[in-house]
Amino acid sequence: MPECESCSSISLPDLPTLPPCTVADYGDDMLQTLLCGDQHWADYSRLAHDRTYEALTFSSASCVLCGLVRNSVDNFITVRREIEPEYVLSFNSLIRLAQRKDLIPGFIVLLLSVKKTYVIGAVGLCTEDGSSNASLVKGRPVEPDAGSPVTLKRAANWVEHCVERHENCAANTSVRLPLRVLDLGCPSPSRVRLLEPNGAKGSYAALSYCWGRKGQLTTTTKTIVERLNGIHLVELPKTFQDAVLVTRLLGIRYLWIDALCICQDDREDWARESSKMGSYYSEAYVTIAADAAEHSWAGCFVSREARVHIQVNINLGDGSRRSLLAFRSSPRWAIHEGERLMLKNHPLDDRGWTLQERALSRRILHFCKDQIYFECDEHFLSEDGYCHIGRWQSLDAEPPLQDDHSHRSYVHSRHNLWNALLNNYSGRRLTKRCDKLPALSGLARVFQNRLQADYVAGLWSDTLVEDLLWTTHPSPEPISSIDSQPYFAPSWSWASIERGVRVANRASIDAIDDKIATIVDYGVELKTPDPFGEVAEGWIKIKAPLIPLTLNDESEQAVDTEPNRVRLQSRLKSRMKRRYGLVSTFIFDRKPQPEDQQRRWVKPPKLFAMVLSLSQRASKRSSQGQKIDDGYQSLIVAPTPEVAGSPRMSRLGYIELYSSAIGEQDLASLQDSTKFSTVILV
Repeated sequence: MPECESCSSISLPDLPTLPPCTVADYGDDMLQTLLCGDQHWADYSRLAHDRTYEALTFSSASCVLCGLVRNSVDNFITVRREIEPEYVLSFNSLIRLAQRKDLIPGFIVLLLSVKKTYVIGAVGLCTEDGSSNASLVKGRPVEPDAGSPVTLKRAANWVEHCVERHENCAANTSVRLPLRVLDLGCPSPSRVRLLEPNGAKGSYAALSYCWGRKGQLTTTTKTIVERLNGIHLVELPKTFQDAVLVTRLLGIRYLWIDALCICQDDREDWARESSKMGSYYSEAYVTIAADAAEHSWAGCFVSREARVHIQVNINLGDGSRRSLLAFRSSPRWAIHEGERLMLKNHPLDDRGWTLQERALSRRILHFCKDQIYFECDEHFLSEDGYCHIGRWQSLDAEPPLQDDHSHRSYVHSRHNLWNALLNNYSGRRLTKRCDKLPALSGLARVFQNRLQADYVAGLWSDTLVEDLLWTTHPSPEPISSIDSQPYFAPSWSWASIERGVRVANRASIDAIDDKIATIVDYGVELKTPDPFGEVAEGWIKIKAPLIPLTLNDESEQAVDTEPNRVRLQSRLKSRMKRRYGLVSTFIFDRKPQPEDQQRRWVKPPKLFAMVLSLSQRASKRSSQGQKIDDGYQSLIVAPTPEVAGSPRMSRLGYIELYSSAIGEQDLASLQDSTKFSTVILV
């Protein structure tokens, strides 16, 4: 079916770009609204390719491209009617094409209604291997079978190209092999064996995967001799079998899989080898990531949804109409250029250990739900043509160190990257809570080398005051009190918390908040020889103002300060004795539901706000931007039994205090360091 006259005249580079706008994401791929400020895009002059739905319906009968666009509109209407059953497309709505933001050849489909602009579809373009247009268009058709010879050959070509041509990606062709590896070079291809190389060098692949709750095949003290003698390939979980196939296809003899290469019931072996996992992944020739597999028996080669490819003739901008294959793609990806890098909504993205496995690996083949992706220090590629220069959360972007300011900026940027990784990591799942610190130990070791600072149970010695100011994410599930939890980390460490935490990044080295508290000393007692692993105890000696707080027992209806607003959380009172407590933001690290349980949980007769810094971010400002109320970032702390005469306190939460809610007596103490208290946080 040929294209209509309007579609025949399309030149992709001449399509309009999206106007300056933000995207209101309503969670559904089809309901993303462009917010374009005062001048809405529907007010712009009509463009040559704009169509009404009626005109599009007519032209789609004889034009394949119009048919793809109409399909996007029909899908949008269907989704919208699931939310608003009476929804009717306005007669004066326009359908417009615009350039994609992710640099894949193709276009975005926009619906311009009276009040809003919707991103309702996206079309990508690809071509077959061997096509005369293959050098112009990177994308290839995505086959339903991720393990097909064509697909795996494509993956192997990515790896080979990276090894041979990327200066930023070390080849890793000859490194000291891990303590144990799977040897895939047995005389019979149906067998593999566990091997202890004894310091030999070579190249190996590593597997990143989810164990899952299904029974796992492992190496133990009872089975290690059997594993060394050999394993029938059919005995391995499907994910392991697929990894063996890919490794052999790449011409690599050795494969590292934690379940088989670490003795799982030998605590000494596990502690030693788990502390080396970061280096095992960073030194691997390639990491095979089973992103879509929920457990080790699911396999790397998941079945992908079959794509419909339609042959079209279109101008890429060189004046010639090229014969290409058009396919529908995700509108979300087409307008959020970097979102694909995150690989969200995959089982592997939810697992704690796999964050450092991804961040530290030199090159990775991601076997995902929709297609295979390749990631290295040079770029991030997809089968259908997406190419992002660089990688997700690159550890190798180093700023110049020309002077003291640039050195401080370097340290600052390193901490921001650590915080970004920590924010991603903290909410991930771990089968064993005691792995909270060990599962990040490889990354911590890399960052310590760069920061030249002590690692203090998940925090850094050169930014301890700032690092203490983490907050927890809201959780619908009841969180048990600290008294009922086994000890995993000190109360002041994010590692003591089950749920996710948020650590704020610092916008600029010159805009660091004014610190009020000072660190006197700190110490950590380790459970294992790994300095980045489990801790038995930790403490921080800190000098800071303490402002007494009490829980408010009166009605949560804050009629004296905020009429008609009901507080859904407890309120705290300072010595200012406001009837309904402080008008401040505070979060208990562990907050059982309902509230009466929370009140019973806060047992200590005394609560304090330990003030750490004056925050420009937390300060209240007028509509003109003038500061009207100072904001102080603080911890909610409570006394614990004293040791050797030093007051000991544990962290219960985080609070932002405003000067108007503190009271004159305590406000004056913030300016007088002689009135600060020196306590030990445990």
